[in-house]
Amino acid sequence: MKRENNVGLYIGLLLVLSGIVAFLDLNDLLPREYLSDYISLIIGVVIFVAYFRNKRFSTLMVASFFIFNGILLIADKYIQGWNYFSGVFIIPGLMFMVAFIVKRMSSFLIPGALLTSWGIFIFLISADVISGFSMILGMGFVFTALAFFIIFLIEQEVWAGIPSLVLGIVGIIIITMGLGEVARLILFNITAIIVVLIGLILIARSFIKTKKSHDEEDH
Repeated sequence: MKRENNVGLYIGLLLVLSGIVAFLDLNDLLPREYLSDYISLIIGVVIFVAYFRNKRFSTLMVASFFIFNGILLIADKYIQGWNYFSGVFIIPGLMFMVAFIVKRMSSFLIPGALLTSWGIFIFLISADVISGFSMILGMGFVFTALAFFIIFLIEQEVWAGIPSLVLGIVGIIIITMGLGEVARLILFNITAIIVVLIGLILIARSFIKTKKSHDEEDH
């Protein structure tokens, strides 16, 4: 009986969502070039509802793929440039992030942060937001540093902060090669301030951890 109820729910959802899309398409309220993109979203939503019923991790991953795929296909229509190539990184990256949120395992967070960051980087290049050899090369280091910084913030592990700091500085140095003297000076000053702030955060965290360990020993 429970299995029949689940099947009925999924078929009902699929019919309702498909009917809405068909109605919008028949009344010229939905651009035809977006039809396949919305179909991907519909499939994703139906499978996502199925996840809440069966709580299977594999179901969540399949739903995440279709939803993120549909969103990226729609974004590709609005933003100039061939952006879907970034989905090779963004889609699995976001799927890993969803897996981390559910499982809370570092083995999902690390590839998730890196792939998502690289995907956004490629997306910005294809949309001509980032251009020029030194800018592209430097921002590649910066986006990789950003991924490690996200890991550092979430996991609160110093090992992730080190590559974040090193790669970030290298990236900024490369970017400054293509800038004028004034812009280079401003960027270096900002970098110095950021380095100081990161150092202060690490120092503060070390004191907080020491205090917590002492409190636990007292108890």
